[in-house]
Amino acid sequence: MLMNVILGEPFLGPLRLISSIVLGTEALQPSYPIVTAGLVGLIVHMILSMIYGLIFVYILKWIGQLHVSTGLLLLYGSLFGLLPWLVNFMVIAPAAFPQFTQVNQLWNGFVAHTFFYGTVLGAYVANTLSQEHPVEIHRERHA
Repeated sequence: MLMNVILGEPFLGPLRLISSIVLGTEALQPSYPIVTAGLVGLIVHMILSMIYGLIFVYILKWIGQLHVSTGLLLLYGSLFGLLPWLVNFMVIAPAAFPQFTQVNQLWNGFVAHTFFYGTVLGAYVANTLSQEHPVEIHRERHA
């Protein structure tokens, strides 16, 4: 949302855009109640973020990479962050939600999802695992 302001767009624009998945393109209009669009956008975004986060953890567990170094989890998270951008913006949006094709794909697409979602997701997983199994992970990292 901060990047939106830097790009000269409205601060709450991303929430309006996300809410349009449920509310339709009317939510993009300045006359549409921002509280409704903002709350719906936040809820939809959080649900999608949680679903993708669970997919990330299950993939890591499936390929045996859940208990690796923090650096690797950050890398995996960053790479995984490409998935929501590619699936949502490059596959689903053009067919179902063309309003998403109008955003700045570099900053609001690639950078936001790869770095601000993916890398943070990797850091969250690393931090959560280190708190659940501090001795076990400490041994693995120093073995």
